Amino acid sequence: MIGLDGDLFVNAAEIMRWEGGWVEQGAKWQGGSGFSIQLYWLFARQSVIIGQANYGIVSIKALLSFAIYLDDVAMYNYALYAYKNDLCAGIESTIDSSTGQSSESGRDQSHSMTGLGWLALAARVVNNQGYNLFTYANNLLLKGSEYTAKYNLNGTVPYDPKFYRCEAVLVNGPWSKISTDQRGIQKQVWDILHYSAVANKLQNPWTLKAKQATDALGGERRVTANDMPSWGDLFFATKG
Repeated sequence: MIGLDGDLFVNAAEIMRWEGGWVEQGAKWQGGSGFSIQLYWLFARQSVIIGQANYGIVSIKALLSFAIYLDDVAMYNYALYAYKNDLCAGIESTIDSSTGQSSESGRDQSHSMTGLGWLALAARVVNNQGYNLFTYANNLLLKGSEYTAKYNLNGTVPYDPKFYRCEAVLVNGPWSKISTDQRGIQKQVWDILHYSAVANKLQNPWTLKAKQATDALGGERRVTANDMPSWGDLFFATKG
């Protein structure tokens, strides 16, 4: 998806620009034909229409990264507003504030975990700008992490069949019960979620157990997919 691959490109460009002194080919004060133009007209234009659930979350995450690279305040504020308020992809629409249930919990556990990872990455981007999204809405992201971690560690969690993603009918929903499909700690999302909780001095017992289960299998290592970064401990480790 544009939101995933575009995010990888813009992070690479940011590193090259600020650490390697790279200057875009074709850049000039009147505007140019360089990478920034591609960000606006290819990547950002396709991400600005926020989709549903995870598809929308990844668009929000990407727009935040694009906006920072481009120094585009309007785009940044648009994406930040969507993170908080979008009716189909905002955090309060994708995580139940009363329990932490994911809007994808009835679909499968892979989508539930991936959505948490992308919300955490978006929060990390915003945190680097000096604003804390991890504790937004009474620590809602952590509540979602604890719920999904507990269930995927074979714990019992409440499930509300009335809380589900927009246009669930497109993916065989709504769902009458929580899904066992792809149940288990299998996604590289737990390092960023755990360390974000640690940085904010928040207890995260189930998230920590999920990280420990991942570590027991070798930890978050190099990945070849574009969902999450490799080497979670290296990127996200922090002291409380």
